[in-house]
Amino acid sequence: MAVAGFSTTLSALILPAVARLRETRPLLRTSLAEVDPPESFSMLHRGETDVVISADTARNPGPAGDESRFDGQFHRVPLCETLRHRPPRGPPAPREPRLLLADLAEETWIFATTGMCHDIGVAACTAAGFTPQASHAIGDWDATLAAVRLGLGVALVPRMAKPARGPR
Repeated sequence: MAVAGFSTTLSALILPAVARLRETRPLLRTSLAEVDPPESFSMLHRGETDVVISADTARNPGPAGDESRFDGQFHRVPLCETLRHRPPRGPPAPREPRLLLADLAEETWIFATTGMCHDIGVAACTAAGFTPQASHAIGDWDATLAAVRLGLGVALVPRMAKPARGPR
């Protein structure tokens, strides 16, 4: 079984699934590739991968958004939400002010370098009613989180992007 997915899905979804398959199906051969759409969908179409883990964006609706290209031959299954934008349940805690994405409109922004993760962040800001001032383009989530900690800007980071654990 061959699986293709974008970088954030590797450690959060794909690698644990492949490890579990190795435990439960030791004779099943697995391979994985870190590939962003639309190339991952082209691989699927060419038969070079069996599964694609992706997220829909304006530039990449996936096979379900482009039925003419894939002739309905693939099945789409939603796995999880990449980014949630909703107010917290109940009243905000006294020490935690309620912050909306639009409240960050004037901030300096850090986005992924290119591709789907960049598109999702920009689309979220646009949906919140503003065009973000992007000053940094960083392709690594650990580096992005470090830049935020250093006060170099704000960023939208996928739930699946977990910081690497440093030495203790």
